[in-house]
Amino acid sequence: MRDPKKKCIAKKCEECNFYQDWDVEKQKDGKPTGIRKLIQQCSLQVLFDEIPHIRGSIDGCQKASNQTYNKVDAYGQASIATLESIDRNIPKLLR
Repeated sequence: MRDPKKKCIAKKCEECNFYQDWDVEKQKDGKPTGIRKLIQQCSLQVLFDEIPHIRGSIDGCQKASNQTYNKVDAYGQASIATLESIDRNIPKLLR
């Protein structure tokens, strides 16, 4: 949460456009508990709290995408090698 001693763009949170209801999940020891509730919180603070999680999710998606690409590429190369081998050996078998 925002430090009440530091200045903000609003004099009172309740009068600020960024102070809104947010659906949040309670956490215990840094792990989600599954309990959700609505709380009023500064939207800027929500962004500051959530950006690291979003960044980690994007990194995980990129890693999974790269692994999928590598596996598809390896499968494609193996398929081409198999088809080339069949193409080379079929004429020999048909003689």
